Amino acid sequence: MKNQTLPPYIRQLIDRLNEDELHVLYRTVGERLRLLHRAKALFAMREFQMLDKVYFIHHGQRKEGTVTRLNQKTISVTLETGEHWNVSPDLLKRVEQASPIIELPLVAEDKTKIGRNNPCWCGSGRKYKKCHYPD
Repeated sequence: MKNQTLPPYIRQLIDRLNEDELHVLYRTVGERLRLLHRAKALFAMREFQMLDKVYFIHHGQRKEGTVTRLNQKTISVTLETGEHWNVSPDLLKRVEQASPIIELPLVAEDKTKIGRNNPCWCGSGRKYKKCHYPD
């Protein structure tokens, strides 16, 4: 957090408050800060979903795991070793996985005509005329 100073009009207002009013102001500011931190945490949690692969740094070590639960303030992560960690969403990062390139073999198009009473091509077990024939 930057070292910021208050605007002069707020400083003047604070200087005019008595002790009881300062206590009320202190509680009000504390409530507002808690609300802002909670909103920030909820916003950070929206980035993650169940079964996402994530990692975090603990004592200089990278710990990778899977999101297993979204709690109110933390995210439960299960590591590959079976350990369970509750981690603040601010400390988590999604594991970027390179998507594998899958080469699909070229399939020659079957030109044979399916008879109406033959089993359907989709594998449903029903006759073609009762399954996909109108298409």
